Amino acid sequence: MNRMMLPEHKELLIKMDQDKKKVVKPILDEQELEQINIDIYNSLNYTMTIKATIWEDGYFKGIEGIVDKIDYVSKTLLIDTDKEILRIPICNISKTEMI
Repeated sequence: MNRMMLPEHKELLIKMDQDKKKVVKPILDEQELEQINIDIYNSLNYTMTIKATIWEDGYFKGIEGIVDKIDYVSKTLLIDTDKEILRIPICNISKTEMI
């Protein structure tokens, strides 16, 4: 039996499936936070490439680049990825490593 589905129903089913894949924002311990700070400052001060895992709206994404600026007022980083400069909320960084 073939059933027809309204576009709104199809969109809702897709959104429900995506929502199932979302993850809760991780809570970092002091050691993890300290390592993130060290990596950020090394990238900023020594123009070293950093790889950061960012939690955003329930999903993780990875970015690579050099920290260009730390904005203490808005609590964000400006990261130069060679293609663009991204503004990343510091509180969304869940992991970093130097490359």
